[in-house]
Amino acid sequence: MAVQAAQVAPPAFGVWISNAAIAAGDRDDFELDGAGLTMASGLAQMAPTPYIDGNDVFYSAAKGVASVDIMKGALHSYAQALGRVGVGVAATSFYDTLTFFAPAGFVGGTVQVTETLHVSGAVTGEHMDLNFWAGYWSASISDLNHRAGQQYGSNHPGPTNFDVSLTLTLPVVNGMAQDRIGFSLVTYVDAGCNECAVTMDFSNTATVTQTLPAGWSYGSASGVFLAPVPEPATKALSLAGLGLTAFVARRRRREPRPLPVTAA
Repeated sequence: MAVQAAQVAPPAFGVWISNAAIAAGDRDDFELDGAGLTMASGLAQMAPTPYIDGNDVFYSAAKGVASVDIMKGALHSYAQALGRVGVGVAATSFYDTLTFFAPAGFVGGTVQVTETLHVSGAVTGEHMDLNFWAGYWSASISDLNHRAGQQYGSNHPGPTNFDVSLTLTLPVVNGMAQDRIGFSLVTYVDAGCNECAVTMDFSNTATVTQTLPAGWSYGSASGVFLAPVPEPATKALSLAGLGLTAFVARRRRREPRPLPVTAA
């Protein structure tokens, strides 16, 4: 009798980073598969490295930097390359399982949720090849060809400032809908000539926002997905409360404690 291997459920949330820096045949890599993490960063870097082209000596260098933060819905990617044999790659993504809660009295079988990735970056310098991709995937869409995104290469540079939106229609069961959604940002640069240098800077520019129907709310497996940042007044009150708590604690420490009473 054949024994079937138990299927392991995919992690409910996590982050992923893969950076590479290649220069004159040497390579530095940074890889992170962070299941259960909500934020991370990584760096791959090759310092200027000499290489010979005919009778001349040139230098190549490369860098790939990426970071991710689920709470801020932020993806950061920066790739840089110098010289004919310099290649920089920076790839990052995060994923989370989201549960959407219907308002009281909701009547209907589905709900539409829109996720938008706002991207703004810059490409500078001369290059032979570059690639960039930003977009989503969703567990509710089994066909990966339906992934939304922007991608371009050297022949089609494309925009560096744009939004990528994905609208999901999810079934509602017992007043709830659920999906596992991922967000990705990838930069790749290949300088391609001895005197070339190129930078793709999307290092602090990609953020996620979410649009729900009126009255709907949501929760996440990570517990921090797009967690609201306190307003300045709220933050000031919170800090004041912390200061008062610390003051009271100091006062309590300074007040003399009564001596223990012992039996005669």
